[in-house]
Amino acid sequence: MENKDDSPFSIFIEAVVLVYTVLKELTVSIYRFFISPPRKSVRNNIVLITGSGGTIGRELCVRFSKLGATLVLWDINLQKNEETATLIKESGGEVGVVDILVNNAAVVSGRSLLECPDEMIERTFDVNLLGQFWTAKFFLPYMIKRNHGHVVNIASSTGLLGLRNLTDYSASKFGVVGFSEVLNLELVFSEADGVHTTLVCPSFVKTSLFQGCDMRFPAVLPPLEVILPVGAMNAISNFFGAVRFMDNFVHVDNGNDQAVPNRSMTSLPNDTKKDV
Repeated sequence: MENKDDSPFSIFIEAVVLVYTVLKELTVSIYRFFISPPRKSVRNNIVLITGSGGTIGRELCVRFSKLGATLVLWDINLQKNEETATLIKESGGEVGVVDILVNNAAVVSGRSLLECPDEMIERTFDVNLLGQFWTAKFFLPYMIKRNHGHVVNIASSTGLLGLRNLTDYSASKFGVVGFSEVLNLELVFSEADGVHTTLVCPSFVKTSLFQGCDMRFPAVLPPLEVILPVGAMNAISNFFGAVRFMDNFVHVDNGNDQAVPNRSMTSLPNDTKKDV
């Protein structure tokens, strides 16, 4: 790794740039709170949505369809996937390379740690977290090659604040938040400036996943926490060398690598995919 100039003058200049960047990002964030930026056009973009048969996935499909996007629907529940497909006009044929990936698929057990079977915990992490790893790892190379694309990861407010009886679900969503933040950082400091990420942490949503659940004061949704704009966090990470923290990591071959099977999207069952 190439060490940066750590002379007092250089550090002073970097500190000035850091303060300027943070203040600029905060100013832009406040401005954008009142005046939204122009909407990104998705017309003729190919959008792949996982968990398209669920409540949120179905609504996303309908909205993207109205905006002129070509949709690829993925859901393990074939019947619900077909129901979603009937709401959208069929385009037919091959759809081409995915422009926008929406990782929305999720499952929930709704049990405490000691009451949750091991296989259910594994399924939660496979669908909610690892599924996002595998889809992003498969589609990102095509996006980076074209320097065009967008990865949208649906997490949850429980990925910021844990709730009772959601041990596995909250942990998987905390993982999605961390995965999305690091993925964004890797892309920001790469040459793929045309590939973007979005992390969504919705609060309680009336879906089949949380059937029977209700909030005490559903009309009141207080903010979970105050966070800095992404640009400001990137500037701080860069100043303190966080982006270079793992540059000199020593990979020790202890035999564990062989225990991890190689994953690929080709292993997905055909009935989880539906083109419309």
